[in-house]
Amino acid sequence: MEIIFVTAHGSYQINSLSREQSLSEICWFNKIPVQNVTFYGLMDGETSVYVGKDEPIKKFENLYQKIIIRPDRNIDYKGICQKDIKYRPSINPVAEYSFPSENSQENLHFEFSEKQCKEYVLNNVSSFFETDVTIDPLSKIVIGISGGGDSNTLIEAFLNTGKIKNDQITAVMMLGIPDWDKGRSRAEAICEKHGIELKFVNSQAVNGLLGRNGEGDWLEDFEKMFPDADLEVLGTLAVRLSLISVAKSVGAQSIVTGLNLEDVLSECLLTTMQGKLPLPFPVRMIDGISLWYPLYNIPKKILDGCYPKYSLANYEDRYPSKMLGRANVYYLAQMLNSLIPGSEFDLLKGYKELAKKNKDEGYYDEKLGFTVLQEIPQELKNRWIMFTQM
Repeated sequence: MEIIFVTAHGSYQINSLSREQSLSEICWFNKIPVQNVTFYGLMDGETSVYVGKDEPIKKFENLYQKIIIRPDRNIDYKGICQKDIKYRPSINPVAEYSFPSENSQENLHFEFSEKQCKEYVLNNVSSFFETDVTIDPLSKIVIGISGGGDSNTLIEAFLNTGKIKNDQITAVMMLGIPDWDKGRSRAEAICEKHGIELKFVNSQAVNGLLGRNGEGDWLEDFEKMFPDADLEVLGTLAVRLSLISVAKSVGAQSIVTGLNLEDVLSECLLTTMQGKLPLPFPVRMIDGISLWYPLYNIPKKILDGCYPKYSLANYEDRYPSKMLGRANVYYLAQMLNSLIPGSEFDLLKGYKELAKKNKDEGYYDEKLGFTVLQEIPQELKNRWIMFTQM
């Protein structure tokens, strides 16, 4: 059975992998937006609407000689979905990524060796230093570290720019979450390799930073008090408070974390869905301290290619997240390159300009004991207060 995609820019045949596939799966395979097309079946010159997009196409072979897919817009689907791909191979590749060509007429699929991944990161970090920040050579810089490939890559790129010396950096790792703590030995190895000072914020110290007076397990207590929430929420807050605490203790000019392109994009998508301007990036202020995100324009895939073994070990230690809202925005951010290579960079650039209009740095909530960027429902505040008293 022949399947044809008929558009205002011409018609072309659609390939299916097997008769077991449905039209929905075939559309996904060919990057056709399945909810914005109508399917028609053709038999002996008679055309009828095809209903059953999720059924295997073999079920309809005796009903139709041809399936016609018609989109509801006159845009150039073929120009988007069936661009030529030009491959750029590399020796000993460890990563690959697609970019649009300068004229956007085809996609360029690059393979990257470890060295090329590091060069890509270094170029982006150097650009960050040249355009987004001014460095005080006499003031410390605090870098959050997890023991993953991004941590090693970030520190190495900082040093290779020649703008920061190793004795100017203080690396910080928060302890207390078992899955995260598995990266401790890798963090120690990274800092030893680069001659970087490494400070740990232990679980007891985190208890205090969270406003808890007791010595209970803040992780277990949080899961009891917030069974509907994800550990990622508390972990992110605890890391932020830990970094701010160390930064203030050493008089640091800034805090640096390894947020990558998909991290920042997903955050921007979430704030947009909430009807708000994106938070400023790659530099923002919280509690009077400057936060830097020098990896904001780098795909995670390329960062992982800098130290594949570190990255793999980090992934193997991860726990399952259960926050569907978080999954939604990350999935959208991750899918952009697969659908239209380059769209993720364009969207990020637009968000960066919008973020410049956002002057809201949040406010310190006395009841919660930390800075928030939006009003927290009273019910959640009450639960948090109970959590701090456990």
